[in-house]
Amino acid sequence: MGYSCTAIADLVLEAIMKQVENVFHNGKKMQNTWIYKEKQFFTERGKENFDGAITGSLWYIYPKGHLWEDKCQRRGNFRIEANGIIHSFPYIPLEVKRKAVIKANEKYQNLFVK
Repeated sequence: MGYSCTAIADLVLEAIMKQVENVFHNGKKMQNTWIYKEKQFFTERGKENFDGAITGSLWYIYPKGHLWEDKCQRRGNFRIEANGIIHSFPYIPLEVKRKAVIKANEKYQNLFVK
């Protein structure tokens, strides 16, 4: 069984990740991982929410050569409401969030409304 959330919230998260996932390891794209202002981050989904929202944690990965190389530190939380509105998602540019909501709504309309 998968993670339960509304379709629109899931589509918003998918649209964000498609725009920002840009980290490769041994030639393979790493899921939920991106670089923002020369720092590497990844997401970890939280518990399921009864209201259909998606929540989770944002983690910073220390770079090679740092004292804490290959370790990570929690740097905040994200929340996408059940209606697809991004309540909080730090370390993602505003333009990416705007495009994600637009793309998710278009995809939702094509999949479920027409």
